[in-house]
Amino acid sequence: KGMVKGRKMNVLAQNGSIKQCTATLSRNLDTFRIKVGGQTRNIELRDIEEIHAGEGLEGIATPLDELCATLMLASEDCITFRMCDINDRDTFVMCLLMFCNNQK
Repeated sequence: KGMVKGRKMNVLAQNGSIKQCTATLSRNLDTFRIKVGGQTRNIELRDIEEIHAGEGLEGIATPLDELCATLMLASEDCITFRMCDINDRDTFVMCLLMFCNNQK
């Protein structure tokens, strides 16, 4: 419910800087929307190929730590969120993975 209403989250840039964004799930639970400033990016959940929790992800330059959750997209883009604690990270990953699996 919180994600459908919109949730403030931290998105991690490749250079390690953190920006606040608003993340929203569509009412149909098929699109993940990320808004940073005046820019919005819509991501179809079926286009999320993998969700990685924590560090140790090969092939991306973003400095990851144990509080990170990284979405790997079909377009080969990666989007990393940095959570406030491990429970928050695990809940986000588990819920988003469940919604993604429903779209495949």
